[in-house]
Amino acid sequence: MAWRRAVLWAVWSVWAGVALPLPQTPQHVSTLQTCPWEARQALLLAFDPPWPTGETMDVTLPNDVKPGGDLTLTLRGEEEPYKFKVPDRGYGGRVVQCIMPQPPQDDYVAMARAGPRCLLTAPPVMRCKVADMWLEGKGGPVHNHIHSAELGEAIAVLDKFQRAQSLVDQADWELELVKDRKKKPESVSKDLVKAAQQAIAFWSMDRRGAPAKCYPKLEFWVNATKQLEERTKKQFKKLQDEASAVHERLKKKRDKVAGVEELTVNDRDVWGRTPLHWAAAGGQELMHVANFGNQGDPRKSPEIQSIEPQEWAWLIRELLARGAEPNMCDVDGRTPLDLAVTAGNALAVDALLGGGAGLNTTNRWGKDILGVTRQVNASQEILSLVVLPSLLPPEDSTTAEAAVIERISAGSLMGGVEGVSSSVA
Repeated sequence: MAWRRAVLWAVWSVWAGVALPLPQTPQHVSTLQTCPWEARQALLLAFDPPWPTGETMDVTLPNDVKPGGDLTLTLRGEEEPYKFKVPDRGYGGRVVQCIMPQPPQDDYVAMARAGPRCLLTAPPVMRCKVADMWLEGKGGPVHNHIHSAELGEAIAVLDKFQRAQSLVDQADWELELVKDRKKKPESVSKDLVKAAQQAIAFWSMDRRGAPAKCYPKLEFWVNATKQLEERTKKQFKKLQDEASAVHERLKKKRDKVAGVEELTVNDRDVWGRTPLHWAAAGGQELMHVANFGNQGDPRKSPEIQSIEPQEWAWLIRELLARGAEPNMCDVDGRTPLDLAVTAGNALAVDALLGGGAGLNTTNRWGKDILGVTRQVNASQEILSLVVLPSLLPPEDSTTAEAAVIERISAGSLMGGVEGVSSSVA
């Protein structure tokens, strides 16, 4: 029967994922031999994307950027800027090397998608920009625990929050999965209703030749598809409401852990200092007045002063193990290594260098790490940690290392640094 073929064709069309017209004769079916879309070229672009072929450019990340953020670079002579993502562990002041596009050699369409290829420099290079304060910095529970000389609690609250956040992330993923899964069934049920309505409208016209007894069946089919659509919506609404309730409940539990909705190991205070800055400073260089008032000066706290250098070094290692970035600048352009050298904690310096802290950085007063060692009259142990790696040639030898150590031990501390430079050279 013609009407049955039409209904079956409409149902098959919906389940196939496309809305097809009624069957046509082979003479009227469009040929598949031609296609305006270059499928082969698109596949090659997907599996072998073009990379920039221009020169390498050093770019200093702005102070307020975070890993994964969006930035743009504009080439001279180009009207539109190229977008790129901030690399992992890329924070303000860090230098990245970007391979730039080279139009017109590079394809414009491809480069609009690929953009510059930017990677962090190795070893780390910092060009920190100074500021009056960190406008978005508020500190956080980890800062508060360090200020109260509760180093273990600082790590514990960070771990608890991250465990709670992982549950929230899982619930958020499940909620989005439900939202995504409901799209296809709801679309299919909606299209089934539409196909049934079109079929009954088609056969209800004059001179279609359908028997009168077929119309009740068509009406029943329309009603059945409407019921299917309603049941599908109710079912997925229930699933989405349940997933949303779990998500909200886990968010509330997370917020009670530390009293905040967001907490990371690299949170900053008003001076742009992370918990790693505070641990490296050992309580000596915290900007106490702006953060806690005169009554909260860590330098007047007996609890802070009673913490041993090895305890600060332990805190540094724990923070680094949880993703703390050792190459971050505060408002004075100082890195945790700068503060550790100033505080005179050789164990902290060793922990930071082991965690990837770079020596190529300059603070507000134009002092690099070696300059800070001279300014604070650093101990021989710190000199051996900071000065030795920067003075040894790439082809390190036992003789050269012994000569450097002997020179540091023999000379005065301030004069020893300068003397070592001339002897190794």
